[in-house]
Amino acid sequence: MSIVFFVDEVGARVIENIRHRPQNYTIVYDPRRYENQPWLHVTGAHAIPHPPKNERQIFLEQLGSPQLGIICSYSRILWKELIDFFPMGVVNLHGGKLPEYRGANTLQWAIINGEKSTAATLHFVDKGVDTGPVIDAAEVVIETNDTMLSVLGKILNASVYLLDIWLPSLLQGKVPSYPQDESKAHVWPSRTPDDGLINWSQSDEEISLLTRALAAPWPGAFYYTNDNRKVVIDHALSPYEVAELRKKVAGE
Repeated sequence: MSIVFFVDEVGARVIENIRHRPQNYTIVYDPRRYENQPWLHVTGAHAIPHPPKNERQIFLEQLGSPQLGIICSYSRILWKELIDFFPMGVVNLHGGKLPEYRGANTLQWAIINGEKSTAATLHFVDKGVDTGPVIDAAEVVIETNDTMLSVLGKILNASVYLLDIWLPSLLQGKVPSYPQDESKAHVWPSRTPDDGLINWSQSDEEISLLTRALAAPWPGAFYYTNDNRKVVIDHALSPYEVAELRKKVAGE
């Protein structure tokens, strides 16, 4: 098996759509989050759970002799010996522009920050997080009516595009790359459901962006009424709708 994909459910959707998908390959998943899920049985895939630290050597033996590792929407960090295990290296399909959007939840942060575009970025993995040399990036536009779900769909398509272009060359070890500009680097923190609390001191536009980033199927933005009742907004609000909601909340 020449390729090992490190994926979650989103990453599995990318694998299913690439033209150059090998007949036999391995997918590695996080058993803390996923177990016995239908997507673990992608056609031709042999699924292996990410190992606990004391079973890493057994895990490497299970992998056999793969040539290339590909990370696509994976929640775990690969350790050095695993990265070095692949003769052709390990690449990551990152859902954001690099180096400006390193870290977690970068699609949500891009929407919250009012960015007009983001990108799927293919880069080599090194000992840092999202710090390795960049191979290529496919930019996607963030429209004014986009939510996290629709932007994610664009990123998935862009990721498939990048793998279709580069996978044959990656397997041959003939891929150019360039270092990231550290002067532009920014690492974004992980977001939790509690981060969806609306700050009414922000502008209508800023709150609108928050609702777009957290719309269903994500937990949603929320606020509390005067009687401490939690109100969840599971859909995107326009700035005008935020202004109207602000009036309603103020009048309660």
